[in-house]
Amino acid sequence: MTDSPDPIMLNIDQTEGVYLVTTMNGSAYVIDFDKMTARRTPNPDDDDDEKNLRKDGEERSLLGMSRVAIGADMVMILDIRGDGIPTRRWTSMVIRIERLQ
Repeated sequence: MTDSPDPIMLNIDQTEGVYLVTTMNGSAYVIDFDKMTARRTPNPDDDDDEKNLRKDGEERSLLGMSRVAIGADMVMILDIRGDGIPTRRWTSMVIRIERLQ
């Protein structure tokens, strides 16, 4: 029996840099811990416009988030409206985490 590697995990309290997080439904999130922002890009192969979210493609202030791990959902607290009122976004399961910077 082969030991499986530990999943790549990020924790907002100890992480810096910029990451691309891809979810099971094909959405991609650029999480910038240096600027504390997040930007969502919906799956480009999905023609269902109802899956698009408000402010997709725009960098939004990241107020907080859950631990990010492959095989788990990701929860982000964002300032979507730009007025400081938090919005919680819950993603589908994370399938890939790539460090960009």
